[in-house]
Amino acid sequence: MFQKTPRLRKFALKLAMKMIVQPRLAQLGVPIIAITGTNGKSTIARLLTRINRNAGYNVGACTTYGVTHNEEFVSKTDDASGLGAWRAARCPNVNLLVIEVARGGLARWGLGFRKCEVGIVTNVYEDHLGYEGIHTMEQMAELKSAVPRATKKDGAVILNADDSLVKGMAPKSKAEPIYFTLAEDYKEFDNAFYLNGNHIWKKIGAIEEPIIDIREIPITLNGERGFNVANVMAVLAAVESMRKRIPIDNALVKKTLREFGTNPRDNLGTFHRISFQGEHVVLCNSKNPASFRFEIELIKKIKEKEGFDYIAGTLSSPGNRSTRYYQEMSEIAAHICNLVLVTPPKDHYLRGRDPKEIVALLSSKIPQDKILDDENFTLSQWISLSKSELGGRILFVVFSVITSPKVNIFQETEDTHFLSTNFS
Repeated sequence: MFQKTPRLRKFALKLAMKMIVQPRLAQLGVPIIAITGTNGKSTIARLLTRINRNAGYNVGACTTYGVTHNEEFVSKTDDASGLGAWRAARCPNVNLLVIEVARGGLARWGLGFRKCEVGIVTNVYEDHLGYEGIHTMEQMAELKSAVPRATKKDGAVILNADDSLVKGMAPKSKAEPIYFTLAEDYKEFDNAFYLNGNHIWKKIGAIEEPIIDIREIPITLNGERGFNVANVMAVLAAVESMRKRIPIDNALVKKTLREFGTNPRDNLGTFHRISFQGEHVVLCNSKNPASFRFEIELIKKIKEKEGFDYIAGTLSSPGNRSTRYYQEMSEIAAHICNLVLVTPPKDHYLRGRDPKEIVALLSSKIPQDKILDDENFTLSQWISLSKSELGGRILFVVFSVITSPKVNIFQETEDTHFLSTNFS
């Protein structure tokens, strides 16, 4: 009897992308903004969706969190792939498609579209190496350069100038590049969004002008979250690039930037603080060492500024990561936490790896006296035990909130009281 092998299934899906999904999306004629990179994709997709929705446009979007139609979930599965693009395109009367292009779907099936009006590349960090034939950062960058290559000649490719691998993608695209930068000398670029003091500025040709004070943008936490400042720049560059096709008033863009993030449901799965049983709990999306380090710096500032004595963390991770990846995550957690509950991820994220192996790898750099080794603890039990072990005032941190079996992020955002963080 004929059986579908994984290799044959991969070939069939790749063929379906090229022969069915890509032609159908092309027939729709709907403008596409595509976002790829290691970190920041979902935040950019959500903010672009909000801006265009506030401007009166009908937006279909797909991210690792699911497919949305005007920000209402159509599905809540990982849809940052060609299949997700097709599901988003099937939403009624869409004027714009915002498509997150993740590594997995791109490597297995290719793009879900032939051409896009705007292509964004956020960054290339060490993540997922050793899978799908990708073993080096250069190979990862080559894979993600599929988006700049697919960007239309009369469109724009938006690149992070602070990442040399991303900056080097400009010659691979026929589209005009627009750069965003926190550190590079913007004057070398014809078109750029850059930081001058506390303001984001834009330079389009010979014209330079300020846009907005980063301290007014909630998702930057008074400018402390530099990676979200960069994400906002990429969003502004995309809006600028789409003006001829989808014009949006500057005042509306700035109003949306000042509002987005005031409700934690705006940006699910990212850095949030909640009150749980009277305790302060931080929910993080530490999906790789780079994002882990960014969030650790914020956690250190909260501990120092608000007078916490200890940090207790829960650590989890998907199964399809390298040994080096787990060891690095383990070392970072050991450095900041006084107590760590190490757990395997939700079943969906095991990715063929034994749960005990994941726990062993994540525990490898953590001193034994810091480890809580009962993975069956509930969130309440973890908090109670940590309080009895440590005493004092504890800041609780759930790392990798999406994969952690301790938290259902969709449920938490419905039932939980969120706390604000102010670094002013």
